[in-house]
Amino acid sequence: MTEDSKIDYTGSSFDSFLEEDGILEEVDATARERVRAWQEATSSNRAQLLQTSVEILQQATCKKYGAQHVRVSGDSKLGFAASTKGRLPINGMRNPPSGDTSGWYLWCGTEFSDAPDFFVPLHVRHVYEDYPEIASLLGLPPGYRFLLAGEYLDVWYDSSLLNV
Repeated sequence: MTEDSKIDYTGSSFDSFLEEDGILEEVDATARERVRAWQEATSSNRAQLLQTSVEILQQATCKKYGAQHVRVSGDSKLGFAASTKGRLPINGMRNPPSGDTSGWYLWCGTEFSDAPDFFVPLHVRHVYEDYPEIASLLGLPPGYRFLLAGEYLDVWYDSSLLNV
């Protein structure tokens, strides 16, 4: 492009044009609301896709262990021993669900505590995000336990978990 063929764009900006017409604030508010709605829809779709994918994995895991799949919503809660985060192995046991809880209790490491504050409530979706390696196990029904340490996984049924 030569110097002579350049087009000189001079004049006001689009915002100036809208401001002159007295509609800048209205258009800006509408645009922001539409972006916010799009972001919420995208986030909701992503969460639904994750939940569906996890359920498919959970059903396969339950079939592998000859257990009935018991759905766990990402919005339900479980007990998580936050003070043990990052240790190995990862342990899980499932009591019968109650209210908005899934019945799952998770802790990391070899030490378990009966202290009343050992477990804190946590939404299941956070476990799906932080510990994807155990997401497939959380569809096991009440009475099941697991221990995961790297590649080693042990899953077993413990009927005493049903008597709580």
